Amino acid sequence: MTLSEIRNEIMKDLPLVKGKADHLCKRLHREVLVKHKEKLVTNYDYVSKNNNKWTFNFKVTKKLRSIIYIVYYQDTTGLVAISPIMENDYLIFHTSLFFRQLNERLEWNLTQPKDIISAYLKIVDTYHIGDTDYTAPGVCNIIVAATQGFFFGKCDEIHRFLEFDEFLLEDMLEEAWQVHDGTKLQRLLKEYKEKERGWNFND
Repeated sequence: MTLSEIRNEIMKDLPLVKGKADHLCKRLHREVLVKHKEKLVTNYDYVSKNNNKWTFNFKVTKKLRSIIYIVYYQDTTGLVAISPIMENDYLIFHTSLFFRQLNERLEWNLTQPKDIISAYLKIVDTYHIGDTDYTAPGVCNIIVAATQGFFFGKCDEIHRFLEFDEFLLEDMLEEAWQVHDGTKLQRLLKEYKEKERGWNFND
């Protein structure tokens, strides 16, 4: 599918998907308040009318309600997924290679797509995205510092699209540093090593 086709397919689902997720999130928020819970984190699986498989990840406290939306499917290469970012209309595309590396390098040894997606959502509680080098007008390489490991990919600012296509553990950064020697990525990785996540992505 092209970027345009992917976006159109998601847009068809989104009104009902968002309505369903918002309703569930309000219910979970009431549960937090009534049962005096400090934090509630859970996933909810949903199949849309267009037969697309979605997972909602909820993180709810008394003052915060956060939802991550992700739709996934299998193509000829394996498991792929797209996550819409509601705040800025970007889409995050996760390649099958990215999920294979996650599964192998974090030793999940999972076989079911739903289980892999659920495990992935546990490590994206917070992450920071930094741009490295522009490879074309409006397109740059990116590195993402997540709660476990690092995601590599690209950002297409024109089509409002992110792609995660590689996952590295912390002890694999040295090799990445050498491969990308002489680029902004080298400086970002060096700062990480020296400051332990003391990154400045705005330079």
